Amino acid sequence: MTMMTTHTDLQQLSDAARTLLAEEEALLDATRAAIRRAAEARIAAPPSASATRAAAEALSSLRALEALFGAVVLACGGCATVDVAGRLGPGDPALASLRDERGQPVDLGAIARAHDATVLFFWATRCPCVARYQERMLALRGAHPSERVAMFAVVSNADDDLARAATVARSRGFTLPLVHDPGGRLARRLDARTTPTTVILDRDGATRFVGWIDNERPPGTRGRVAWAEEALGALLEGRSPPTARAPVYGCMITRSLVEPRACHGPQ
Repeated sequence: MTMMTTHTDLQQLSDAARTLLAEEEALLDATRAAIRRAAEARIAAPPSASATRAAAEALSSLRALEALFGAVVLACGGCATVDVAGRLGPGDPALASLRDERGQPVDLGAIARAHDATVLFFWATRCPCVARYQERMLALRGAHPSERVAMFAVVSNADDDLARAATVARSRGFTLPLVHDPGGRLARRLDARTTPTTVILDRDGATRFVGWIDNERPPGTRGRVAWAEEALGALLEGRSPPTARAPVYGCMITRSLVEPRACHGPQ
């Protein structure tokens, strides 16, 4: 009985933490939108002294909110990661704001349940690694039937709106469907920190692979380790992926307009 009570308490704490995180993220999104509107207004007309002060105050507020949000994440780390497998379940706040190119909601949980595997490539317009890996993403798409494997490019960067991303994708001949992840909520939930990190989900929405497509070796070259391909192949054969987490490189996913962009090596 004591163990059951403890489990119930933990579940209630987890639910409360998720609700608080969702509320904080919504507040951050509203603040970012206000700052963006203020920036557009400054472009349209020379800023007055009062407008400049207001923008500075808004920026300060955003930084304070993000510091608070970071503290909430740290404080709730235990309850937010009760499901160590990274399973995306119904009602998960990370899924609530996903949109397709037409602005329609994307039910990633339902999509995962309808396929043997769902592959997510975290994608950005300005990352050179994304452009370099485009053909490998498309090759992975072409190697597996859409009836069994769903694939999406997820746009999580704060400075990448979906209209711009769609325009850039079309200009490059990139044909995977785009999904907008406002505020980088899904990226944060799946621990995707760079583009083009690959995440593979199973039919239950559990994370089975997070990492780079390969070890920076072009297909067909000696020494190439195709982490994502091997993980996906194993999953489709009913086996556990040989590598659940591979190194990641590339461009840091920016979740804030005031967060500096950075590129780095493996984590």
